[in-house]
Amino acid sequence: MTKQQEYISFIISELEKGNVERKIVLSKFVKKWHTSDRTFDRVWKKANEEYSGRQKSIQKQKEELYTKSELERQNEAILSREKILEMSSNISKQLYDKILSDNDNIKSQDVLAFNSINERISKMQGFEAPKKVENEIKGAKHIIKGQKFAKKPNSNDTGN
Repeated sequence: MTKQQEYISFIISELEKGNVERKIVLSKFVKKWHTSDRTFDRVWKKANEEYSGRQKSIQKQKEELYTKSELERQNEAILSREKILEMSSNISKQLYDKILSDNDNIKSQDVLAFNSINERISKMQGFEAPKKVENEIKGAKHIIKGQKFAKKPNSNDTGN
């Protein structure tokens, strides 16, 4: 390690300790190496640039980690369509089994819940999607009444 790198490492270590004031670091630096203020100023500038670069890099990594963890958390909180269908199907099966096993004591709440959950499943699966209807307009003779649009009848026209 060269003297320059040693100086920079010393200043960076002081910055990391929280000594960010020039005069405090200068006194420690001069006491240790007996250099001029001008030498210190050159090294101080380089050390601050390097320290700032490190801090920016650390901050960027923190932001990336935070963003990644936040996205994962949100994705876990949002149920996927398949998961909702699976859960709804399980509830429907449980209600069906409950209704079948207790024929004598069937509650209207259970039947309503069973119908409601199956309705929801049907909508999610697209069973209730509207059917495509083909509309075909066949040629027809339109009769328009009124003076402005009406044609004068021809003697050849039969009316059909």
